[in-house]
Formats: sequence, structure tokens, C-alpha cells
Amino acid sequence: FKAVDWITSYVSTAYAGLVAGYVEGNISNCTASGTVSMEPVGRSSNGTQSVNTGYVGGIVGYAANGTIASCVSDVSVDECVTLHNTTGKGFYFGGIAGAAAGTEVSECENRGAVDITYTTAVAQGDAVGGIVGYLTADNGGSISGCRNSGSVTMTGLKQVAVGGICGKAIAPVADSVNEGAVSHNVLYSDGSLNDPTYYAGSNIGGVVGLSRSDISRCGNLGTVRIYKNG
Repeated sequence: FKAVDWITSYVSTAYAGLVAGYVEGNISNCTASGTVSMEPVGRSSNGTQSVNTGYVGGIVGYAANGTIASCVSDVSVDECVTLHNTTGKGFYFGGIAGAAAGTEVSECENRGAVDITYTTAVAQGDAVGGIVGYLTADNGGSISGCRNSGSVTMTGLKQVAVGGICGKAIAPVADSVNEGAVSHNVLYSDGSLNDPTYYAGSNIGGVVGLSRSDISRCGNLGTVRIYKNG
């Protein structure tokens, strides 16, 4: 099932997850399967059918100041985003959590595909991860002992972070393994996929796409690819 089917009016920030959209506290021993999406989404100039900032995860959209422990997601995180301008803070997608702020994510497993497509090439610094899209260190925070076996795919945009475990990490990632394919198909600013120089600013990794903290005792068994069609 879909956690969020569609949005009919302007919403500043939206959260979607099959267990919870937004949590300040602890999530443990949860399992989820199915599909989570938020559609249509995008930063719209006319204020209709749009989300300014979005957090989408298989278990939880946004987790703050708590823990996510021993959770298993077999959820397809499937999104198509149309961006009309560069306002807003961005979009964050993860197999377990779209974003985790000051949250310890431990012993979690994602088996579902995270497949995100942007239909326009507005650079914003969005993040996509097999476990967490965006991990911040507010009041602590970390990923440890996690495993991802689902594919992580981003089509469109430059200046994004795509990782098998975490897209963008501002907190430590440890003792985690990615087995899924990680790929970024870059979209050029004119809407085409035909300029290889447009890779500038993209960060893609088997474990973490962009890290500003420690990565320790982690492994990657999946393919990592950045490419263009044609």
C-alpha cells in the first residue's frame, strides 16, 4: 500500500513512512512491506500540488532524538519529483528513514528498492540512502550494524548524495554492509541526459555518498555506478 497517495494543496513539509511519518522517540522491532510514496511532489511556483521539503522512508519519514533498532523494511520507496524552483530544504529518501536527526539507527535491515526520479534538473543537495537518506549529529546520532540489500537508484539532478547505507552522513557510520547496486543517472539542466560534464557535485558511494564524519568497519558488495543514458 501507499502511505501517502497524493497531495492536493501546498504543504511546506511532509513526512511519509509505513510505520510513522514523524517520530521523536524510539522505534524498535518493527517490520514493514509494501510501497511508500508521496505524489505529486515538488517545489511549485504556483503553490498547488507541491511539497517544499519532503522526508520519505520505508519505516519512518523523519526520526528525531531517539533510536531505531532491529527494524526490517521490505518496502519499495518509489518517488517521482518535479522541481520548479530552488526554495525549500530538499528531499530525503531512505529504506529505513528519510532522515534521522540525533537518532541512533542500529541493527536494521533494508531489502526494498529505493528508486527516485527527478523530472527536472534543479540542484538542491538532496540525499538518498539504502538505510537513511540524511543522518545528522544533533544530540548524537549514528548508524551501526545495519545491512542494505535493496538497490538505490537516483535519476536526475547533480549535487546530490547517494549511498548504499546513507546518502549524506554528518554522524558516524559503523559496522554496516551494503549489498545493493547503487547508481546515479545524471540529468542535465536542459532536461536531457546527454552531458557527462554535468556530474559535477554528485556524491555516490557504496556505503556513504557524502560523509562529514567517521566511517568504520563497513563493507560494500554492490556495484557503484554514475552514468548518463545514450
